[in-house]
Amino acid sequence: MLFDLFRKNKKDPERIDEAPSQTETSLPPEAAITAWCRKNRSWSGTAKLFYDLADRGMPLFQTDAEAVSWLSERAGSDPSAATVLGLMHDYGLGIQQSDEEAIRLYRFAADQGLAVAQYSLGVIYYNGQGIPQSDQEALKWFKLAADQGDASAQRNLGLMYADGRGVPRSFEEAVRLYRLAADQGNSKAQYSLGFMYAHGRGVPQSDQEAVRLWRLAADQEDARAQCDLGFMYSNGRGVPQSDWEAIRLYMLAADQGDARAQHNLGFMYENGRGVPRSYEEAVRLYRLAADQGDSMAQCNLGLMYYNGRGVPRSYEEAVRLFSLAADHGDAMAQYNLGVCYQNGQGVPLSISEAAEWYRLAADQGHAKAQCNLGFMYENGQGVKKSIAEARGWYQKASAQDEDPEARDWARDSLKRV
Repeated sequence: MLFDLFRKNKKDPERIDEAPSQTETSLPPEAAITAWCRKNRSWSGTAKLFYDLADRGMPLFQTDAEAVSWLSERAGSDPSAATVLGLMHDYGLGIQQSDEEAIRLYRFAADQGLAVAQYSLGVIYYNGQGIPQSDQEALKWFKLAADQGDASAQRNLGLMYADGRGVPRSFEEAVRLYRLAADQGNSKAQYSLGFMYAHGRGVPQSDQEAVRLWRLAADQEDARAQCDLGFMYSNGRGVPQSDWEAIRLYMLAADQGDARAQHNLGFMYENGRGVPRSYEEAVRLYRLAADQGDSMAQCNLGLMYYNGRGVPRSYEEAVRLFSLAADHGDAMAQYNLGVCYQNGQGVPLSISEAAEWYRLAADQGHAKAQCNLGFMYENGQGVKKSIAEARGWYQKASAQDEDPEARDWARDSLKRV
């Protein structure tokens, strides 16, 4: 007997995200750089630099041409002007995007010791944007800026220690750097430090401390913090369980385009948690996240098509979505593809292909895939019969307390083999 399709809510790992907000170009009579700096004044070092220049007599530009002219006249001698003009070239804010010009301007200002420019040059090297990617160069510039107290640089340097990029991995050093930046009110650092507490990396695990830090970041409209804080409320971790509060936080993050929040909010609508059940709304939200490449949303949207919930049933569309998620290594999607091949749903029936997909999921610890692969070895379906292999997979599944159904089925299976 094979298990049916299933889902499980899970979290994505943290990823570096240092791009500024989207360019504003439709708020006349405001130049694009003025609009961007106004919008990002609370967290961006370059935006703060812009307003420091305004305090020193720079006009708040009404046209892009005015901004380019004023800054260009001073960029050769004023590191602050060079950095702001570099940002304009970097992101095409009212000027032709040019990595070459952005790098030249950032480097001039960085060599003058301006921390914001050093940080920006570090981001350029980290991402390999218009220049060969170099973790060592990124580290160098982030460290120079961090030593001057630049919170964004401290946070990014912490990320490099957490990921072991260019340096030996050290969660303790990452925590130290995150804390320096978080204490300055940097919302990204508050989020990252909360992540470390949630997972017990470099600090004793503490849901309460993770909640405290994510709340600080969420209050600054950090979408990832809003999403993860919602997850804590949904699961009653570090706070009293509250679907209502989870929904509120997911909505705040989803409205900012956060794919994980869109997925989690879709999950709440699909299951009627904190909101009236609506498969149609779940499909809409899953699709928003899936279109951004979120593998969980692709998998769950595939399940909606598989079951005909909120959309007409289509095994073909389910397979397409499962395949997108499976190609990103999503174990549940790999398992679901195995089921589709096993049953000939949306694809030609192929027991051997099913076994391959089950193996990929089983290798990642997916309990039901381990059970199904064990069953196939026990009966010689799609693989060469091997009781030893069957027992091996059943034993792995029997130890997985997170999935009691699969665990118990595997234990029963071990009794007969």
